[in-house]
Amino acid sequence: DPSKNEFLIRNKMIYKIIEKLPAGTPLEIHAHTDYHIEAYAKWGFVDAGLITSEKFKGTKVHLLTATRENMLLKIKAIIDKNQ
Repeated sequence: DPSKNEFLIRNKMIYKIIEKLPAGTPLEIHAHTDYHIEAYAKWGFVDAGLITSEKFKGTKVHLLTATRENMLLKIKAIIDKNQ
């Protein structure tokens, strides 16, 4: 299944990138929709609340945070489940 293969490749790529960060690295990402909040939660991100953004004035922007270690655990579980 090409879409499953692409899904695994994308998760393995993100894993390799995050793995190279120093231990204890805090991570942040912005989400503009509930769908993105849910999707990033699968990688270990939690919603830290709304922030303001000069770039996205008038738009709800959620700050999501994670740790390097938690993200690695979550992505590894996704990869293992979908191999």
